[in-house]
Amino acid sequence: MRKIVSTAAAAAFALPLLAPAAFAQDAGTPAAKPDQAQAAQPAAPGEQGRTPITVDSVVASVADSGNAADAISDTDIKQVGVVTIDERAGADAAARVDQAVAENQDKVTELRDTLSHHQQLGPRLREGGLDVTKVVAAQMMPSGDLLLFVRS
Repeated sequence: MRKIVSTAAAAAFALPLLAPAAFAQDAGTPAAKPDQAQAAQPAAPGEQGRTPITVDSVVASVADSGNAADAISDTDIKQVGVVTIDERAGADAAARVDQAVAENQDKVTELRDTLSHHQQLGPRLREGGLDVTKVVAAQMMPSGDLLLFVRS
């Protein structure tokens, strides 16, 4: 049951949740259109009533990276989802995330270090081909699943 959910699979459950400034997946598929983003709000595996992912929630997650690092270090991670934030999200969304990373660089570095050095998660991420230096934020789910936001 422990596996890394590929970017495309993670985006499959994350993209319908995104606000109009939709984040794009890394599998070459265009970002969700605004009307698609407002559609049904399916929950991630094991999650019911989850808050939609927006630019504001990613920026808040960047600012909360220190707490996420603490939570990750104390948790046995079940599944990992990855959402790539790139220019397809829109210039304003990408700029806001970049600004949040710049303002919280110490916290983001702590998060990256925690991911790299996590006894079970670090090797899984490396085997899955994830460059931890591109992770800008993380959200721990009550189910033990982890959602990583990667800036490309």
